[in-house]
Amino acid sequence: MDDNSKDRLTLAQRFLEPSNATHRQYEALRAFFVEGVPSAEAATRFGYTPGSFRVLVHQFRSQPERDFFLAAPRQGRPPGKQDRLRELVVALRKQNPPSTISAVPSPATVSRSARPRWRRS
Repeated sequence: MDDNSKDRLTLAQRFLEPSNATHRQYEALRAFFVEGVPSAEAATRFGYTPGSFRVLVHQFRSQPERDFFLAAPRQGRPPGKQDRLRELVVALRKQNPPSTISAVPSPATVSRSARPRWRRS
């Protein structure tokens, strides 16, 4: 086998082993619709349960124009909101530093009657 063949095999693996969820969905649906692979086999081959693969097929049939090769829209907070939230948390922590809050009271602040008494048998 020459170097070109090895390179082609290495690159072919990129198609056979999808690296992200969108690519995996595309390959699973392609196997089902194009190659005629049974639903249960396609689900197993690409790491889906039979039920979740049926849902994927249903969603694809409902929206066949879906573009698999665009990046998914970013979900989460709008840019800048995270920074404002961090600034607020820091300001609040400066008002009440953790060193002034104690989860365990010191023995000097606990009354004698509240202290546990250990009995020897």
